[in-house]
Amino acid sequence: MILTKHKASSSCPIPLCTSCKIARLTPSSSKVTQNPSQLMALRRYDITVGQTVSLDQYLSSTPGRLPHKIGREPTAMQFTGGTLFVDHCTKFMFIYNQVSLGAGETLVTKQTFESILKSFGFAVSNCHGDNGIFKTQTFMDDCNRKQQQITLSGTGAHHQNVVAERSFQTVVGWARTLLLYAAIHWP
Repeated sequence: MILTKHKASSSCPIPLCTSCKIARLTPSSSKVTQNPSQLMALRRYDITVGQTVSLDQYLSSTPGRLPHKIGREPTAMQFTGGTLFVDHCTKFMFIYNQVSLGAGETLVTKQTFESILKSFGFAVSNCHGDNGIFKTQTFMDDCNRKQQQITLSGTGAHHQNVVAERSFQTVVGWARTLLLYAAIHWP
């Protein structure tokens, strides 16, 4: 342990590595001021696990390989995106890659998420998504059969599904940090 000459220098924050600093950079240049009365407004009353779960889908421009293959599957059978689930109470995120973003595979993804929650003794009560695949009759029927309420964001109103949108930013930041760290430390 290296002792310091000045007492104040022993309480300095630990410096971030270069990849962490770069990953935290964002393209916005405006400063946002938060209204304290609106802080946590979308999640304020969600006090139990599964009470409200935000859903959103992502699309990948680069097809991903399936885990049980070795890169020999046709492009039409590779991952093209997936679905993100975020529990409002715990901020638990579940991301599931999908070959198709259609209703059938999305319902399989939803059932996988629900089985994970069920293994911990919880169930989904309310789903909140955007107007994409979540407004299809197949998805609505599944929610009704399981006695789940579903609320949808308005068209183009990403701020109404901000819990899922912000989680995407978090995951992308993690991925960017890992890629930069790997590029810097393992050339």
